[in-house]
Amino acid sequence: MDQKKSIPLALLEILRNDSDEQHPLTRVQLQELLEARYGLRAERRTLYANIQMLQDFGYDISTYEQNKQGYYLLERAFEPSEVNLICHSIHASAIIPEAESKHLIDALLKTQSKYQAKAFRERVYTTNYKKSANREFFLNVELLLEAIQSRKKVTFIYTKYDYHKKLIARREKRYELCPYELVYSNERYYLISYNEKHNSLSHYRIDKIQDLKLTDESFERKDELNPYDYIANKIYMYSGDELYITLHCEASILDDIIDTFGTNIQIKDLGSHTFEAKIKSTKQGILYWALQYAKYCQIVKPVELRDDMIFILNKALVDYKKGKR
Repeated sequence: MDQKKSIPLALLEILRNDSDEQHPLTRVQLQELLEARYGLRAERRTLYANIQMLQDFGYDISTYEQNKQGYYLLERAFEPSEVNLICHSIHASAIIPEAESKHLIDALLKTQSKYQAKAFRERVYTTNYKKSANREFFLNVELLLEAIQSRKKVTFIYTKYDYHKKLIARREKRYELCPYELVYSNERYYLISYNEKHNSLSHYRIDKIQDLKLTDESFERKDELNPYDYIANKIYMYSGDELYITLHCEASILDDIIDTFGTNIQIKDLGSHTFEAKIKSTKQGILYWALQYAKYCQIVKPVELRDDMIFILNKALVDYKKGKR
């Protein structure tokens, strides 16, 4: 090993792992770590010269002359707040299996000092029981990206849970589709695809796809698809024709309305702490949403949709009174 060439790389690794603003390293500590871990000896002048070399190459290193305490790496690929946000999102995500979550979090924490990594692990210790049981998730993403780029049809088994909490096939026949886009919505990752048999777009949860295979059959896209336009009016990703809907709501759920439907809706103050909202959604999506907010919101138009909601509420009332399950 060429010691002269190895010192700056070893020094950078030590600063990345063992130093931060709360844990600066003295010159002596740097020299001791270089020798203990890498068998490298660096005299005082050599050490200073290598720190200067790293700074010349763009690494932001705080020095003893600046802070009167020691040396530490100021700037990293990610700030601690960014790593915490991303790691918490990965840990909370139901679509990423447990093993893959751990691998991703470990990789992100390596961009921080050992002290910051330890602090994160001490804060996040609970098991997320909502994690997907499908270990093919990342392989599916890779294959789908390849299929979208090469415009090749795919086939797969689409699954659902049984009463034993195991994923089983929804049907015997494999799905065969033209993959268009991947999109994240409602805390899930979806494949948007074109179904030639039904001449329509459809979407599928990637964490429910198993045994995905690329075919040799090419396809031509029918049109350019903006995936976020596709999902914009699909509450909870329910499929179906989109309807123009009028709601009358209590003012207390205005934030919930905007959080769900976005700002591209019409809002009118009706007085008495109520408002009217005009939105666009699929039938099943809005019915599912309206049931959750039945205490605070009414469907006004279209009348047929309002009648459907009344039927569902009446049936639920009868079933509850009968004790029906």
